[in-house]
Amino acid sequence: MISLVKQLLAYDKYSIDVVNDKIIITIADALYPEDYIEVNYQKESIVVSEVHRADSRVIVDTTDKQKAVIYACVLCMRLFEPLSRDARVDELKKQVKNDNIDWANSFLENTFSGDTYAIGIEEVFKISLIAYEKRADVKYRNEYLAQDANLVRAYGVLYNYSKKLENIREWYKKIDVDNLKDIRIDEIETLYILGKKI
Repeated sequence: MISLVKQLLAYDKYSIDVVNDKIIITIADALYPEDYIEVNYQKESIVVSEVHRADSRVIVDTTDKQKAVIYACVLCMRLFEPLSRDARVDELKKQVKNDNIDWANSFLENTFSGDTYAIGIEEVFKISLIAYEKRADVKYRNEYLAQDANLVRAYGVLYNYSKKLENIREWYKKIDVDNLKDIRIDEIETLYILGKKI
C-alpha cells in the first residue's frame, strides 16, 4: 500500500510513514504533524481519516486497498496542495465589481471547459453560480460552496473551484493504476471538492 501512495503523490512533498500498522501522510518537514491523513488497515476494512490535531474524521471505510490509497492521496492533495494564487481571479473580480458581467462570463467561457461550470442554473456535476439581484449562491453536488454571497465573491469562488475541478480531472487522467475503472471520476471529484465520499 505504501508504495502506491508514493507512486501517486509527489513524494518529496510528503512524509509517508507507517506507525502502529497505520499509514500516516503529512507534509514533509512538519515538526509535529497536526494535520495528516491516516490509513488504518489493522482490521478487515480499511479506514481513511482526516486528522486535525486531536479531531479525527472518518472519510472512507472500504475493503478495497487500492481505493483506500487513492482516496487518501486525493485527500492529501486537497489538504496539502492548494492551487497557486492566480492573478486572473483578481481581474475577474475587478470586472464583476465594475458590473462587467458579460466580460466576466466571456472570460470564464475562454478559461474553463463547458462541463466544469454553469451560470444561472444549478447543474449537479458542475460548479454552479446562481445569481439573484446582487447576490449569488455557488453550489456543487447540491452543496453550498458560497451562500448568499456578493457577486464579486461568488465569481471568485466559481473561478477557484472550477480551477480545482479541472485540476483533479487532470490528475485522474494521468495516474496509471490497474483497475482504475472501478473508481469513478465523480467520486474523486466530490472527495477533492467537498472532502467527503459520495
